[in-house]
Amino acid sequence: MSELLSDFVSRVISAAGALDLEAVVRNELASADFRGGTGEDVLRGSHLPVDIATVTIGRFPILFGRLPISPDVALVRDGVRRYRNQGVVARSHLPPGQVLDLQLWLVGPDGSEDDPEWRALALAIERDDRVARKLVWLPPESLDERNEAFAGFIARTFLARPWEALPPQPAAPLDRLSALIDVAAELGIEQSVVDRWFELADSDLADGAELMDALVDAWSEVLP
Repeated sequence: MSELLSDFVSRVISAAGALDLEAVVRNELASADFRGGTGEDVLRGSHLPVDIATVTIGRFPILFGRLPISPDVALVRDGVRRYRNQGVVARSHLPPGQVLDLQLWLVGPDGSEDDPEWRALALAIERDDRVARKLVWLPPESLDERNEAFAGFIARTFLARPWEALPPQPAAPLDRLSALIDVAAELGIEQSVVDRWFELADSDLADGAELMDALVDAWSEVLP
């Protein structure tokens, strides 16, 4: 496994560990043995990738791969084709209930984040949903920016936990009946009207127009 791909896989496993998710190496998913038909077929090396890692995190089996060092369209297409073929092999080793969970995560060369050609290619790769869902991480050239860039990648995966970063939300004033009563008093609305409004809000009136008429009528009954 190349150093670039090894670093990518290590980062993902660390992110999973931070969520108490176990990462299990699945070497059989990277084999050339296709389990299908009446027997087992073996794909030739020219059809499969050379640099690959296979790990299951939670219920998701993931194929990890490395894109070429050049944004040459022909080279990238051939590389993705090989990984897609590997995905077909991997699916043959998975139980039916896990086949749709298969994902392919690819890493671009150092500095590819800043290259518009690579960004366009990454979008094209991710739009291709054949065999497995595909995600591409384009790491920046600067090592100092790499952690932040990787966090952005993880935010697009099933390892994201956006709800844990949300600040606590205070209760809305309209959710507090005491606040509504105070406002009504400031506006000079009779307590009996407010009580009637609460009764209507808790009633079985389903039609909005009918409920609105009833609310208006409750107020007009006390008007001089």
